[in-house]
Amino acid sequence: AHTTLSLNTWYHAAFVYDYIARTRTIYLNGYQDGFSSAGVLATSGSSVTIGGGPIGGSTTAQVYFGGYIDHLYSTRAKSSCEILNDATLAGYFPFDGSLNDSGPNFLVGTSTGAFFISGKVNQALQLNSTTPCYFQMKTTLALGTSNQAFTIALWIMPTTLSGVLVYVSSLSTGAGWCFPFLGFSSSGAIIAQVTNSSNTVTSVNGPVIPTGAFWTHIVQTFSSTNGIRLYVDGSVRASSNGSTGWSYSASGVQNYVTLGSNQGQSCGTTGDIVLGQYTGAVDELRVYSRELSSTEICKLYAG
Repeated sequence: AHTTLSLNTWYHAAFVYDYIARTRTIYLNGYQDGFSSAGVLATSGSSVTIGGGPIGGSTTAQVYFGGYIDHLYSTRAKSSCEILNDATLAGYFPFDGSLNDSGPNFLVGTSTGAFFISGKVNQALQLNSTTPCYFQMKTTLALGTSNQAFTIALWIMPTTLSGVLVYVSSLSTGAGWCFPFLGFSSSGAIIAQVTNSSNTVTSVNGPVIPTGAFWTHIVQTFSSTNGIRLYVDGSVRASSNGSTGWSYSASGVQNYVTLGSNQGQSCGTTGDIVLGQYTGAVDELRVYSRELSSTEICKLYAG
């Protein structure tokens, strides 16, 4: 690989050996970082040691890894797009009769007052006006790292155009570091927003979407280059304007992502989103640690 790593930082690393092409490829955080030709891989049975072993064919020169290793698995040679998905899909919750994560991280979701109904895709989660009523997941550092690009995508079928859709906090109670990322304004418009280290909120106002038996696909993306983009049904409907160099100030820890409620908490800065209970259904929640392209978002919308 070509990248020099930093201490005390998590990286997603992947190695692929292609027997047919006789190549080996290293991926770092989902992207190719090293490539070379390779010979035939020895197929004789042997043990696999994680975290250390001899180098250069020596039986005495042992090298050991000092650090943390998590979520190791090897089943087959994966494609580059599969590895990118493994590295950057922080959580995927289809809500098909389960609150758990169907993505690569196997996160556990919880809910209060919610129940399953027929969804946009298979089943969905219904959130009622009874307070509090919400779904909650604890993510990786996808939304907890300042200036880290991210994408939040989900289908919604609102009963009323009010409340918080996506609320992020450092504590499960909704307290600590907290901020509403997606929700509704006082006029019922969809809002996407982030905050910086000066507690200055950058918000973009989307359209007023239909209520009743209508599903709408909502996506919020952020990057320091493009700022905020709000996609509605596969198309950009609002974006932050002005110069590049957008910033996002995060908690610095693993955050809780709550759908439908701020749990009665009042954050110091809430931007244009009016805090409160969201009433309606949610489906197909995805959180990425990168900014998805418009083509990728269109594919999510099209199914």
